[in-house]
Amino acid sequence: MVARDMTRFLFKLIICALLATAAGATYLAFRSRDALYTVYEWMSPARFQQYDVLIRAIAGEHQLVAPKKNLEAGSCYLQHAFQHWQHQPNPIPFALAEYNAGPSRAQRWAGGDDSIVMSSETFRRNIDFPKTRKYVSSIMERYEFYKRRGRM
Repeated sequence: MVARDMTRFLFKLIICALLATAAGATYLAFRSRDALYTVYEWMSPARFQQYDVLIRAIAGEHQLVAPKKNLEAGSCYLQHAFQHWQHQPNPIPFALAEYNAGPSRAQRWAGGDDSIVMSSETFRRNIDFPKTRKYVSSIMERYEFYKRRGRM
């Protein structure tokens, strides 16, 4: 009788612990504003860091602080591109295209004149490099996702 009561108690304790864990995980996932993406992050965290070891190894081999320098240079270049396109209603796609394909190509896609104001949709349709169009679209989709998601 005592063993049976103990088994029942342990079973109930395990059920309660599982329910509490599920409730906590659900709360955190919904707090992120995109529960499915958050669960995906939890299920495969290695995917987000899969190249870190390789980057560090190559940087060390060439005696560089490559990730830091690349982040600084890329951030500076992107900031310059944003400033260049700040007169546009939505400068983000213009700056991303310039960052990816260069200023002369971005200017060509913008109609050849920096002072022309154009919608970001028209600009994106003008991008005739499939990889750049895909790059801009991908970054814009992620940007919108994180805007909706908000802070954790």
